[in-house]
Amino acid sequence: MDYYDILETTYVTRRPGVPRKVMLKCFIIKTHFEIPFLRKLVKFLSSYPYWCWIAGLPSVPHLSTFSRAAS
Repeated sequence: MDYYDILETTYVTRRPGVPRKVMLKCFIIKTHFEIPFLRKLVKFLSSYPYWCWIAGLPSVPHLSTFSRAAS
């Protein structure tokens, strides 16, 4: 088996992307309610689904979605 026989696969998460505008709304919510950690933001959004609707989220994203956007 040669090096060229290995097929290159792309990294696919199979999750829909979250638009930047929606992420910005989430971080505005985080700032407004003075939520210090992203983990607490996820807990807040799961406790109050109204704020998910305001931000334009169909459901609460995983914590890693917020941490990727923050960096």
